[in-house]
Amino acid sequence: MEFKLSVTERLLLLTIVPATGSITQIGILNKLREMLSFNEEENEGLQFVNDEGSGSTRWNTEAGEELKAIPFDLSRIHRKIIDKAMRGALEKMNNEDALSQAHLDLGRRFVDDYDDFAAELIEAATKREEARDKAEVDAAEAKAKAASDTPDDSEAEGADSEDTMH
Repeated sequence: MEFKLSVTERLLLLTIVPATGSITQIGILNKLREMLSFNEEENEGLQFVNDEGSGSTRWNTEAGEELKAIPFDLSRIHRKIIDKAMRGALEKMNNEDALSQAHLDLGRRFVDDYDDFAAELIEAATKREEARDKAEVDAAEAKAKAASDTPDDSEAEGADSEDTMH
């Protein structure tokens, strides 16, 4: 099946597709990574620059426009590998609150039954956020209770002076 991938999509896929696997998978993974990688001519034209501070990669966008619709013939096994890798990456990024729209758009293209999968991600994120909110409320209530259980300095001094008067 043919897919047209942009520079951004290729870079994202290269970060998601595993570099390691079983003895039976490694050849397939290597071929897929090689297909997605940029050849010497593309590298020269795109003039990639890695920003070590932000961890992002920039490139010559004019050259990127020329490479916007590079066709890739992905086999069924390649699509299956990408589907599995995308699911794992999206789940991990969702759990870390690190998803970007680019990741979701790529997931929509490569994850089978994406709508059902996205609904699962939403449910997991909602539960995580509810648990986080509950923990914050519980912590605030515990702090308020601890503050009300501890007498302030003026109450403690008054109690001491009353004891010495009797």
